[in-house]
Amino acid sequence: MNSLKILTAFAAIALACLAGCASVIIDDKAGGGVTDDGTVIETTTDTNTGIGGGSSTTTQTETGTATGTETGTETGTATEPPVEALLIASYVPWMANGLTAGTRDWIFQFDLEAPKVTVEVASLEIRLESLTGGMVAGSKGTPYFTGLALVDPTNSSVIAGPIEISAPAGSSSAVLQFQNSFMVSAGTTVSLVLSADVSGTEDATGEFLNGAAYTYDAVMLTTMTVASNEETGIQLLPTEIAPNADLVGQAQLVQ
Repeated sequence: MNSLKILTAFAAIALACLAGCASVIIDDKAGGGVTDDGTVIETTTDTNTGIGGGSSTTTQTETGTATGTETGTETGTATEPPVEALLIASYVPWMANGLTAGTRDWIFQFDLEAPKVTVEVASLEIRLESLTGGMVAGSKGTPYFTGLALVDPTNSSVIAGPIEISAPAGSSSAVLQFQNSFMVSAGTTVSLVLSADVSGTEDATGEFLNGAAYTYDAVMLTTMTVASNEETGIQLLPTEIAPNADLVGQAQLVQ
């Protein structure tokens, strides 16, 4: 009987609060964080305060695992490191007095340097030309330069060649292709001279031996050089041979 009275009283109080009481709910989230393994711990405290001054407090702890995907876009320009030259060609000037007709003479001198690894040169090309109207092959087809070879300037020993000009009659230039393989050892420089027998005759008067009119030079076509790393056997890229452009020699008169 007493229990029934107590339940009736509580019910009456609850109804009265619903009719005229107000409550304030305060959420206190002072506790919480993320552990090393990614677990999220959040503690929430709710305090309900009634008009009559009474209050009740509920504390709840929630745990879970932080998951998600991090997205974003990286922008920028990737800069490739410069390719290091493994074979370097350079023109060597000298005090030439011109090409002497009827003799063997030097036309062009250059160096090949292998700064890092031993390089095998399998083929290189040189263009022999006159930019002033002269001819390398006469009007009747006579070659005005013969026995062209690459030689050591210190002792005239032949490194590549000799070869002959292959050009139509009246040509003012011809490309010489030397295909004798030779080595440039790592850390060394090989000096080379293009030498030839210079004609003492001409097919028509004044087309070659007019020394006041015609100059001749040689140009190493560096981009046509075929060479490889001797250690790996891999052919050098054009960017591994410097300069990546024609190497122009000294213009000379035929005297």
